[in-house]
Amino acid sequence: MKRFSSLISATLLAAALLTGCDMVHYYFSSSYVLGYMEVGGIELKQEGGAIAILPDAVAGRVSVQSEGKEREQYDAICAEHGDVAYNRNVGLVSDIITEWGLHPDIASVTVTSDKDFDAAHPAGTPLNDCTELTYCSAYDYVSSGYDQSFLTNDTPKEKTEPLTEVSAGELSLMLEDYGRLTFTASPETKGAHRISVTLNAADGRRFSASMDYEFN
Repeated sequence: MKRFSSLISATLLAAALLTGCDMVHYYFSSSYVLGYMEVGGIELKQEGGAIAILPDAVAGRVSVQSEGKEREQYDAICAEHGDVAYNRNVGLVSDIITEWGLHPDIASVTVTSDKDFDAAHPAGTPLNDCTELTYCSAYDYVSSGYDQSFLTNDTPKEKTEPLTEVSAGELSLMLEDYGRLTFTASPETKGAHRISVTLNAADGRRFSASMDYEFN
């Protein structure tokens, strides 16, 4: 996230002036996550051997910059996550939020194939025990009371875990995307599989998308 704490704000502002860079705009924020996008769906994209789960059909955004009802919506989402005691000055280059939280929260993820994977995973059976998720969530940082050990360069550390071990809490406060899936096992029958990913949102909505994935 392109934000800067008040401890280094003077240095950054001086550097911006000297180099001709865009100005840094400062906000006092009671919340770490500065903005949320309202997601209405997902899309899948292959990135190397991984499948990226990307937000789609974004209906709107609310943030620390919002006013009126939109600001009330932002504050309500922050309160829902207990992200209300950050209480620091943050700086945004060119007044642009570059890392957004995703709303609604996700409660669970299910991965399936249209073909038999192996004897234990016939077509349509969840493949969660055959996949890992690499993701970035602010959940640990916020729920710890803003423990800096959960950050790298002011951004939550990326984690990779078996999908079966990723908790609903960790699936909340996801930043920018819903992570990247990688398979930890190969199907008995190689070739193209139609992989489907379903995200079950905490508010009852369900987001699904499919893509062809080649197992070599």
